[in-house]
Amino acid sequence: MSKILIVDDEDGIRCMLKNVLFTYGKFKDIEEVDNGKDAIIKYNALKPDLVIMDLIMHGTDGLQALKRIISIHPKAKIIILTGHGQTLLIKRCIEAGAKDFIIKPFDNKKFIERIKKVLGAE
Repeated sequence: MSKILIVDDEDGIRCMLKNVLFTYGKFKDIEEVDNGKDAIIKYNALKPDLVIMDLIMHGTDGLQALKRIISIHPKAKIIILTGHGQTLLIKRCIEAGAKDFIIKPFDNKKFIERIKKVLGAE
């Protein structure tokens, strides 16, 4: 089973994501942190199969954390999750190495399909 790291500065969003991953995707090995700096540290320690990371966070934001993780682990699979669907942001994240960019709110089943696609387990 895949190991997933959730990175979001809102407790409620992390809880909701964990619930969706467990309920709809049957994922059980889920870790979470609330900021980009801790995401980098946790990634280095856990080497998760997938990171689902918010873009806008206090301190080290999602784009900065994405760039740092990819610079150390070029094959990292990171999905950026945000409420901001600006084309320039999407382009920057994809250029930095994000495997997908999901805009909130999202359909739970489609969310899981996209996660499985990135994991290579359709």
